[in-house]
Amino acid sequence: MRSGLYSIVLILTPLLFCSRNSNPEIPGLPYFGQDPPGMTPEVFAPGIISKTGNHLHSCVTISPDGKEIYFTYRVFEPALKNTIFFMKQKSGGWTRPVVAPFSGRYDDDSAVFSPDGKRLFFSYSRPIDSSDESDDLNFWYVERKGIKWSKPVYAGDSLNNDSCDFRLSIAHNGTVYLSSDRAYSGRKAFDIFVSDVTDGNCSIPIKMDDAVNTPETEQIGFVALDERYIIFYRYAPDHREDMGLYISFRKEDGAWTPGRNMGPLFNDPPESCTQAASLSPDGDYIFFLRRFEEAIYWVDARVIDNLRYTDLKE
Repeated sequence: MRSGLYSIVLILTPLLFCSRNSNPEIPGLPYFGQDPPGMTPEVFAPGIISKTGNHLHSCVTISPDGKEIYFTYRVFEPALKNTIFFMKQKSGGWTRPVVAPFSGRYDDDSAVFSPDGKRLFFSYSRPIDSSDESDDLNFWYVERKGIKWSKPVYAGDSLNNDSCDFRLSIAHNGTVYLSSDRAYSGRKAFDIFVSDVTDGNCSIPIKMDDAVNTPETEQIGFVALDERYIIFYRYAPDHREDMGLYISFRKEDGAWTPGRNMGPLFNDPPESCTQAASLSPDGDYIFFLRRFEEAIYWVDARVIDNLRYTDLKE
C-alpha cells in the first residue's frame, strides 16, 4: 500500500554510493560553493545530490545549524526500498552522501528536523512490535545523543494510525502538520492533518478543512515555523494541470486561504511531478523536488510574497 500512490515502472540503473567509512570531502560552504538562486529556480547540488540515476524520493532537510543535510534515495539492491542518506560539514567542506545510521533496513523516507534540531522524524515501515504484520508507514524519530543519533523511537499512537502516515512538518510551537490516508477506506487518498501539542503531548490529529484538502490527494510540504503559510503537494492524476505544489496563507482570524497553485515557476512541466518541499533554516530558500527529473531545485523564498499579497487581499 505504501508505494501505491507513486507506482511507476522503473528501470534498474547503477547507483553509486560510498561506504560509511569512505568520506572524501566535497568543498564549498554553505551550499557546496553553489551561488544562491534568485527568483528563478535552479538545480540544487547538481552531480552531488541531484544526480541522474539516484532516484530522489524526498526533498532535502537541513539541520537548524546548517551542518547536516538529509534526503531520500530509492535504492534497488538488495531490495527495492526508500533509504535516507545524509551529508555533514567537515573541514570546510561536506562528506559525500552515505546511508544514515538509522536507515537502510526497512522502507524509510522524508526526514524532518524538530525546530530545535534535537530530534529527526521520518516515515518508517519498521514493525511497531512483534505482533505488527503491516507494512504501512508510521512516524518514528531518532534523538540526538552527543554527536550520534539514538535508535529509532516510535512516535506514538497519537500521531500514528493503522493507516499510512507519510511526511510531517513541525512549527516552532510544536504543532505538527502531517499527511495520512486515515480518513479513507479502500481508496488511497492522503489528506493533511494538524496535531497540537500540550505539555509535550501530541493531540489526535484533526483533518484540515477544504481550504487545503480536496477529494484528491494532498501531502504536506512544510509549514512556516510561525505558521503564516503552508506549502503542500496535490496529486490529481485525472487532472494533470492541477498537480503540483500549492500554498495557503493563514489569516488574522486563524482561517486558511484556499490553496493556490504555485504556478509554472514550480509546477511546469506537469510531467516533472513536482512534489515535496522544504525551507532552509534561515528561511531564505525554498527547496522542492521534481521527481521525474531526479533533481531538487531551490529558489529565493521571496517568490511567495506576491502570492501572499494577492491571497490575503481576497
